[in-house]
Amino acid sequence: MTNMIEQTKWIAVVLNIASALLLSLNVSYSKYGYIGFLAASVVLAVIAMRQKDAQYLVLNTIFSIINIAGVIRWIA
Repeated sequence: MTNMIEQTKWIAVVLNIASALLLSLNVSYSKYGYIGFLAASVVLAVIAMRQKDAQYLVLNTIFSIINIAGVIRWIA
């Protein structure tokens, strides 16, 4: 199970990097980077909850809220 969690964390890291790159390109589809950020922050919040890591849970919950605002503002 631990190996699966580690792999999932790395997938979230790659998703965050790809999303940041997408936003930084400032092209017409850059706004979709918020969807990647949202997916990664939700996944990392769930992992933090399972691992009882309060600081990481708070951080990724706040990131999720910010990313929801980005999705609403730029996509919806």
